[in-house]
Amino acid sequence: MQDVTMLWLPGGVTCYVDISKDGILCIGVGWYSDEGINLVMERDYGVDGKLREVWWKSEVKRRWANPPPV
Repeated sequence: MQDVTMLWLPGGVTCYVDISKDGILCIGVGWYSDEGINLVMERDYGVDGKLREVWWKSEVKRRWANPPPV
């Protein structure tokens, strides 16, 4: 990500817009479930405005109810 704008929404939802140095526009949405699963979907558009790629990913991350003891 080179020039990114991030929006944090209620419920653990994030939205972002990024423009790469090649002029590719990337619009992404992600959300974090209470179980610690992060889901992300992105759409990439070329300089001609046409859709180039759509992809998604999911990551399993652990969320600690209480911080670990020090």
